[in-house]
Amino acid sequence: RHTGLVEAQEALKNIQSTCIDPDASEVASALRQLTTQQDSFTVQQEVDTQAVVKAMIWCQKARRDSIRANGGFSALEMQDMQQKFDKWDRDSSGDINDGELAPLLQDCFPDISWNVGKRSMI
Repeated sequence: RHTGLVEAQEALKNIQSTCIDPDASEVASALRQLTTQQDSFTVQQEVDTQAVVKAMIWCQKARRDSIRANGGFSALEMQDMQQKFDKWDRDSSGDINDGELAPLLQDCFPDISWNVGKRSMI
């Protein structure tokens, strides 16, 4: 018999599987949606199935929005790329000039940049 409740641990697993970065703020935001449906939230209890579904839908929307905003890259990948860009943008112009481009590409694509046969890919 279905009670309309799901174990909180299972709810967390399902929410994490739909979020972009399971350890990121998306899970926390989704969990806040669960807690708005209930007085408190602990992993030992059961939670309302509809609240879990709403949280998962929220995560899916956040994932779609992030993919659209970041060209398909996750927030962590974007952060890593921004750090590499900042490292090689030596004059802090916000642009990569000819002298900065080769080291940036070597940093981003080390396997390709040092392989003569694949170098044309970058």
